[in-house]
Amino acid sequence: MSELVITGWPTIMLAFVSALAITWYYLPKVLKVVDQKHLNDKPGKRKIHKREVPTLGGIGIFAGFIFGFLIGINGYMHTVSYFTAAALILFFVGLKDDLINMNPWKKIAAETAAALIVALFTDLHFTSFHGFLEITVIPAWVSYFTTVFLIVLIINAVNLIDGIDGLAASIGIIASLFFGTWFMLSGDYGYTAMAAALLGSLAVFVFFNMTDGPKKIFMGDTGSLVIGFTLAVMAIRFNEINATDRTFYNLVSAPSVSIAVLIVPLFDTLRVIILRLRD
Repeated sequence: MSELVITGWPTIMLAFVSALAITWYYLPKVLKVVDQKHLNDKPGKRKIHKREVPTLGGIGIFAGFIFGFLIGINGYMHTVSYFTAAALILFFVGLKDDLINMNPWKKIAAETAAALIVALFTDLHFTSFHGFLEITVIPAWVSYFTTVFLIVLIINAVNLIDGIDGLAASIGIIASLFFGTWFMLSGDYGYTAMAAALLGSLAVFVFFNMTDGPKKIFMGDTGSLVIGFTLAVMAIRFNEINATDRTFYNLVSAPSVSIAVLIVPLFDTLRVIILRLRD
């Protein structure tokens, strides 16, 4: 019996629907366990919420995203194992941080390790600055350093904004729609499936996160680290397909556009750094 091969649009829809369904199924399960084990996020002077709210919603996001991504990728991305390995590192680091508050430097080290896996073992690293700061072609060491630095930066930028209801998830939804549409029009169905899977899982999470009822849940670092990492990967891919003319439209200002898509978390990170330096 021959295998079932799904390509094109059905692949994208399979990734989206699978991620949506898995996240919808698992988030209530996570809510139940968190409530039974008293793992709620308690109010504090640096927190907006006034009552205890269940956390670890990132478990549901990750489950839906990774399942939708893997079932929809269908051979379009030969480096899928490395991306999945890096995402797993960040998932377990985020889970540990949500449960017992991980040392910040250990957290940065794990994020750097995940970024290095992508930069060194895949073709996903910067090869050009597209004329940004009047720089085009860059040497290898600058390519790897910039790739790792930006991945870690975007991971932490998304992590910083996840304290406001719906903000990190909404940024993820907007970025997934933009990058996913661009990848699809460029014929890059592997990364389109990635964007579709992230979109499906975040769409469900926002429904739970934005309510004030008993179903409200936070994503925690378990979700924000994986979301930030995935957005960073898509942003780098967006720049690279524009640099190699594999896109449907040659966008000269690709770095500026990708920064604009992620301007909210990046600007907030800059704001926090300035405030900390002033103190």
